[in-house]
Amino acid sequence: MYKKIGLGVLTVAGLAMLVSGCGNTTSNSSGGGGSSTPGNSASSASGGNSNTSKLLAEYQTQLDAYAQKPKFVANGPAFNAKKIMKGKTILSIPSASTIPFDQNIEVAMQAVAKEVGFNFIEYNNQGQQTQYVQGMNEAVARHVNLIDLLGGPNPSNLLPQMEQAKSAGIPVVTSVLTDPSQPTPPDVKFNIPFQYETVGELLAKWALVHTKGKAHILVITDNQITASQAEEQGIKNIMAQFPQATAVYQDVLNTEWASKIQSITQSELTQNPNINYVIPVFDSMSTYVVPAIDIEHKQNQVNIATFNGTPSILDMVSQGKVQMDLGQSEDWMGRTIIDDEMRLLGGLKVSSNVHIPIYIWTKSNVSQAGVPAQDNQGYGTNYVQDFNKLWGLSK
Repeated sequence: MYKKIGLGVLTVAGLAMLVSGCGNTTSNSSGGGGSSTPGNSASSASGGNSNTSKLLAEYQTQLDAYAQKPKFVANGPAFNAKKIMKGKTILSIPSASTIPFDQNIEVAMQAVAKEVGFNFIEYNNQGQQTQYVQGMNEAVARHVNLIDLLGGPNPSNLLPQMEQAKSAGIPVVTSVLTDPSQPTPPDVKFNIPFQYETVGELLAKWALVHTKGKAHILVITDNQITASQAEEQGIKNIMAQFPQATAVYQDVLNTEWASKIQSITQSELTQNPNINYVIPVFDSMSTYVVPAIDIEHKQNQVNIATFNGTPSILDMVSQGKVQMDLGQSEDWMGRTIIDDEMRLLGGLKVSSNVHIPIYIWTKSNVSQAGVPAQDNQGYGTNYVQDFNKLWGLSK
């Protein structure tokens, strides 16, 4: 059984703020005032050209692995999902109900609820803090068995409600809010992370490989979003090994993407004429980066590498406007989240080392995502049968 309850339709401002579908921190960010970071000459790359070539060869091998079709990896042993979930209810509060990222994950969890036979409620919201509070209150009032905070609602901003849920014996799970390297949010029963720092490392490796170690990168972040902080750290981890490479970081508040990213990109391309890559940490930012590159007539010099696999940006990959987009299937992600939550409710061992695969999209393979690109297409379908077998649903 599946229900959507809650409030209204996301406003344009709300969409801009939550388009990545990732969790917010309580800090504030603003456009402008970017910082420039050269590579670290004291790093392992200081051994000269031979060591640089060795590193780049290693990076290419790692990137090649992510260009292969994702393979299913179970979170744990098989279990009887129908038996565990009989009569149970999960209420999920997404970052915002009209964000495609959230929509697709919620639809996947809804599909599992229907197949397994339990009650699943999405608390419909516009991404406002007051609505997160209302959703938590609703969950406690309904005496649900588990509360899922998907992507955006930050438990640090919901401490009274977290305490109420704890007193009512309702476990709260945060899903794809943080990187494994980041602290677990307070008072949660379990945290299901996503490898955002790895994403940042892969983006930096891509730029370095394709410039033979001489990448000069403009990185556009939104560090009021927890995931952006982890991606930036991943980029810095790799750039520190290349003294001849540089990175300029510009942080743009999510509500200001549409008004500031293009002008900031143009300004940086003018002030730093050696820039040969732009890395927007979320691919929807590319919508505003591409016009800036065009206006500055840098199409043959500056490439874009980014993350999320949003269909509209995959279409830009097909058109040659974006060189590479790291994507993930939200359907696969949703099934992975609900797998952990069912294990938790069944008293089974739950691993935080979940496998949510990343796949490299380029012009050479993007047609597999559909023309135009479609959500979740091109990642394969065998994982659905694999999950069903894991849960004892296969006939």
